[in-house]
Amino acid sequence: MDGLKDSCIRRYMLPDTLGVQSPTEVKVAVQDITQRYPQLHFEFHAHNDYDLAVANALAAVQAGAKGLHQSTGWEKEQGMHLWPAFRWH
Repeated sequence: MDGLKDSCIRRYMLPDTLGVQSPTEVKVAVQDITQRYPQLHFEFHAHNDYDLAVANALAAVQAGAKGLHQSTGWEKEQGMHLWPAFRWH
């Protein structure tokens, strides 16, 4: 990140592409990078292989992620439909 922090990149995606992280692991990882680079915009991308996508997305937001990605297609885990779990105001 040190080499990228002054670049023209506006958003960085932090993925759990395999869906194997626990909410605690997500929170620690996202908190670490958002505290080290508070001026940057980080988003989290979860997969639901182990039914942890909603919990991991919530942990990422609590840890400082400023955006979430959701898959709505027919990927290997039949999509990760987490938006109904959140109420946006």
